[in-house]
Amino acid sequence: MRLVSEKTESTMFRLKLKPNQAAITLLAVLVLGTVILILNAESSHFITEVGHRTTSPVCPVKHERKEQVVNLAWLVSSELTDLRVDHALCYDSLIGALKYGRLLPTQDHVDFCIMDTDYIRVFSMFTDKLSKSGLNFFYNSSHGEFIISRGRHSSSPDVAITVFYICGRRHACRAGVARWLLSFFNGDSLDAFPRDLLKGPLKNLTFQGKPMPVPNGDAEILKSFYPTDWWNKNIEHVCPNVTLLPLQPLPHN
Repeated sequence: MRLVSEKTESTMFRLKLKPNQAAITLLAVLVLGTVILILNAESSHFITEVGHRTTSPVCPVKHERKEQVVNLAWLVSSELTDLRVDHALCYDSLIGALKYGRLLPTQDHVDFCIMDTDYIRVFSMFTDKLSKSGLNFFYNSSHGEFIISRGRHSSSPDVAITVFYICGRRHACRAGVARWLLSFFNGDSLDAFPRDLLKGPLKNLTFQGKPMPVPNGDAEILKSFYPTDWWNKNIEHVCPNVTLLPLQPLPHN
């Protein structure tokens, strides 16, 4: 009788574990799926951009579209400047500004970078200004980006503001749950850069005919975003019929 009782208790114990095991398995599948999605994309920045698109950008992007997004970016930059917020062109927009003085042929939106302390401080005033201008916006907490577009039915973002937070003593890391998850598997995935690169006063460069702020050190921040091709990002494979002459010679380091 004792053996039967122990067997019965053992069976009941296993049955009690099944719901927990199912929950753990489901969680593991979700986490693994998210990791696979992130690791198979160029970066979290790429995933975010795709997330609010209904159409892919044509190549090269039409002049009218470029003028539209740059005008909006200049408006956003002006509002941030009035609110005394340090911000600067980032990612591909910064490459275009430094090398060619304009957007890359493949880019149909403008990227800025901002610190979370400033973002939180002016959020209410900033979004109020955007609302009064009839702009649509939302914050993507998964990827740490504040997205702004002309209307609710826009096929793609016009301006993307990537938010960074202080990590360590002198560095800034990209916000976002998905970015943090990726960093768990790859320690270099937070686009970390020296905090002083985004600390004002920041100089302006002419970008598509508009003055736009750029980080301290100019291209230095790009080494964190694109470690292997921070200056020589290849655009010819996407736009084979477009040739751009750089404004400045390629650096040696």
